[in-house]
Amino acid sequence: MILDASSLVPALSFVIYIPFTLFGLSSRKEKVNFSFLIYMGFMALWSFGSFMMHANVAFFTPLFWNRFMLVGLLGGPISILGTLIYLTGTEKRRYRYFLYIGYLIYIILLYLNFAGTIVSDAGFRGTEFYYTLGEGAFVAYSLSYFYLILALVLMAKELSISKNRFKKKTLRLVSYGVVIMLVGIALNLYEPLGKYPIDLFTATINAAIIFFAVYKRSEEHTSELQSPNT
Repeated sequence: MILDASSLVPALSFVIYIPFTLFGLSSRKEKVNFSFLIYMGFMALWSFGSFMMHANVAFFTPLFWNRFMLVGLLGGPISILGTLIYLTGTEKRRYRYFLYIGYLIYIILLYLNFAGTIVSDAGFRGTEFYYTLGEGAFVAYSLSYFYLILALVLMAKELSISKNRFKKKTLRLVSYGVVIMLVGIALNLYEPLGKYPIDLFTATINAAIIFFAVYKRSEEHTSELQSPNT
């Protein structure tokens, strides 16, 4: 087993998602959106798979854990969009159609993943991790970017029409997190940097920001329920 920054960062990320998920489960009565729980689930799969891959454990191959990791990575952007629909209060608008289409596309991406067309090979040369992108990598990352950019468009629209200062501040912070995640995912297309879990590190920053936004949204909803009727 290899324990260095490349394996410890995913391990730490996985640990961080545990309280995030527990918060979501315990706050169901405050209507924490189900997409947030799905998002946390995807992030946990991504981080756990990344840890097992970079640690080079003697349990399955690095390529197996790479494809396990991609189950979470590919689902992250779609579930982010779902969470942002909840945060912006646009559940009944046309954005939900993009979400439904997104999960159908996610099924296709899973097929490409397990067929080996996104990452065709992954392993170690001595103690150095390497991977080889397949023909489907461009399609997979293009769709990921599409949903992350769609999330940014959604937030930009809400920022332009919202008169709530707290909401505008929260959405602006979340938009920064999505941009950071975009940069991290883009690095996967450049193997010398993509072999390190920079994408997961940036995704964890984004997850922490989204957790804060969901927490404040849930807190606001609870206050509304507890306030006396006038």
